[in-house]
Amino acid sequence: MPVTPFHIAAGLLFKAYAPARVSWVVFALVNVLIDLEPILWFLLSGDPAHRQLHSYLGAAIVAAVGVWPGRMLAEAWLRWWNRQLNPAQARWLGTGVRIALPAAWAGALLGSGSHIVLDSFMHSDMQPFWPWAADNSLLQKIPVDGLHAICLAAAVWGGLRLALLAWIKLPATVAGSTLRDATRLVEISLVATAGMTAVFFLIMPFFPENDRRDAVEFDPAVWRATEAAQFRGNPRAPMARPAVRHLEALRPTRAAALALLGPPDARDRPAYISYHLGFLGWIAMDADTLDIEFQPDGTFVAARIVQH
Repeated sequence: MPVTPFHIAAGLLFKAYAPARVSWVVFALVNVLIDLEPILWFLLSGDPAHRQLHSYLGAAIVAAVGVWPGRMLAEAWLRWWNRQLNPAQARWLGTGVRIALPAAWAGALLGSGSHIVLDSFMHSDMQPFWPWAADNSLLQKIPVDGLHAICLAAAVWGGLRLALLAWIKLPATVAGSTLRDATRLVEISLVATAGMTAVFFLIMPFFPENDRRDAVEFDPAVWRATEAAQFRGNPRAPMARPAVRHLEALRPTRAAALALLGPPDARDRPAYISYHLGFLGWIAMDADTLDIEFQPDGTFVAARIVQH
């Protein structure tokens, strides 16, 4: 997934444009609550599954929890936060401790809804419209690194605008009169954020190349002999795309795929089997898997590389 901090940081953009109407603390809270689901499943079964809470219905229930009793917990945290600040810090970082009910609902619904949308692009085991439909039409429509870039750009944009909003509220001797023009504030935010985003994408080609998905031919014997826990230097990684092409050409049944690749490392369900590939994305934040999907009768549907 875009890991939880990326979800939370992206919420700064909502807060920056509606500071009095969106509670960022509640936004962050519901994102944490939703991501407790795969953490819990991983601890119980070794499979970081995205199930009921990673659907719009489950997210709506989490949003309600985020408003009550989550709003009371968020207000308690804000009171604690303010107590940690000295007077100079409080001028910049101090915040009100009361969260209006509409702001709590806005933060909860934006947080839970955006979480499901972003994760839908990434996780093959998600069913966003559960329990009414099992399909996920957004899967892999945006590359994983693109999702991280979107979250990062939103965080930079929102954080910068919030900082400038705080700046112009300070006395003129501190802030300078030129920043008191709201139009100029928006222009500075747009230009600075566009510049930072452009630099981010310009330096991407200079990062060490980590995408080794198509370096060697697919070798079933090497694949079966690889240890599931080998996240760095995993021998399966260089043959990931050849393995996908082999499976798409062969279109094996579920039983034939298990005979070819060996026991699954993570998901072993009638509809999915999954094999660890190690770290492949250039951000190298989450482990990747080869996921194979089947019909209820065991016939092949698709094979894809997925980052978790």
